[in-house]
Amino acid sequence: MTDIIALNKQMDTMNRHLSNISNVISNLYNILNVTNNPVYKTLLTYLVPKSVNGYKYVRLGKNNDGGYVLVGDFSDITNAISLGINNDVSFDLDLAARKITVYQFDPTIDRTPIDNSLFKFYKIGVKGSSIFHPINSSYDYLTLDEIQKKFLSNDVNILLKMDIEGYEYEALLDENLSFDRFKHIVLEIHHLLDPLHACLFLKILRKLCKTHQLIYIHPNNWSPFVVVNNQCICNVYELSFVRQDNYVFVDYDVSANNLGMPNNTKKNDIFLVH
Repeated sequence: MTDIIALNKQMDTMNRHLSNISNVISNLYNILNVTNNPVYKTLLTYLVPKSVNGYKYVRLGKNNDGGYVLVGDFSDITNAISLGINNDVSFDLDLAARKITVYQFDPTIDRTPIDNSLFKFYKIGVKGSSIFHPINSSYDYLTLDEIQKKFLSNDVNILLKMDIEGYEYEALLDENLSFDRFKHIVLEIHHLLDPLHACLFLKILRKLCKTHQLIYIHPNNWSPFVVVNNQCICNVYELSFVRQDNYVFVDYDVSANNLGMPNNTKKNDIFLVH
């Protein structure tokens, strides 16, 4: 019995060492991908937020993972599109508390986890028009452009929240999509330590930033990050944008970062220097 206990302890120690080695190799791989790759130098120039003159920021949703920071201006916003629900509707509930109707889309669940008179749930996923194809053919899909036209054809001040675990690329790269009708966009972007995804996101930003301004950025500390030349590049970010024609922008006020919270409470948050 003693020998079995000792063997189990040795196996546990070996597994921890193997896990540490795997993490080191993964980090080295990320560094090699990012270092001296020109796409990241360009990408970082787009990931510099501005503050919105005359407006405070607010945090909607629960503490830590599931909450998002955006400008506290909901004038003219009566409808929101919430892509990716799973089991957390805390952000949507805070929108509903502001009398905003929330159109929820998630093909992986059968109904919204919490009922609310201002929730309209659809078991539908979001896709791109031509670049990508849905992985699970048993789900129903619409493009974001189709969702706007089908459900909110007359609304020009929609709030968009998107957290769909990597499928944001095919949705946002849709050639038919116009961002003009979104007053606020809250987005979680994934896989940025992969150069291909970084290139795709740069393409998205070049289009998006013609009409919208980045006003908040927060790294998701569940994911890895790389520091190159004193600049932090993260695999996953939470980003908030506002339409440029609604606001005046000034240099970023770092006090907005006080609203950020670590997604993973067992790890230190990642702080960016702007």
